Amino acid sequence: HLEDKRKGTQLIVDLIEEHITKKNLSLMYVMIDIYVGLTACNSMRYAKRNHTINAPESEVTSRLSQALKTCEQLKLLTAHSKWNFENKHLLLLAECQYAQGKMEKAAESYQASIYSAKLHKFINEQALACELAGYFYKDQGDETIAMDMFKQANQAYMQ
Repeated sequence: HLEDKRKGTQLIVDLIEEHITKKNLSLMYVMIDIYVGLTACNSMRYAKRNHTINAPESEVTSRLSQALKTCEQLKLLTAHSKWNFENKHLLLLAECQYAQGKMEKAAESYQASIYSAKLHKFINEQALACELAGYFYKDQGDETIAMDMFKQANQAYMQ
């Protein structure tokens, strides 16, 4: 069992080294990209909702494209370490789906992200996923689920 853990750890180390070597980036930048992607998706939705898109369409498309690219990177990392990356991948995926208008898929991805974060004891990320899901459901007009998500987010943040 210990040997399996060592092999798994070495696989992650090798993947990170490959990522650094090929892209001249560290894993830290992948983590930063997650939040950049979340922010890009959120700003796109806000701009569309309020008809205030100041950026050219190509820039908006580029932001979503970068968020989707990060989502694919996280999917690969999840294959090597589900425990560490699954909830992050699912949350960014949900936000991308939401930004693209894929509401049913987004709802499923939010719930899966919340479940994964809770299962793997990433309480801060569970809180963030619940909060973003709350905004999603509020925008969909489902105040009951939105309030439940915000309550769950608050409890997780307090924890």
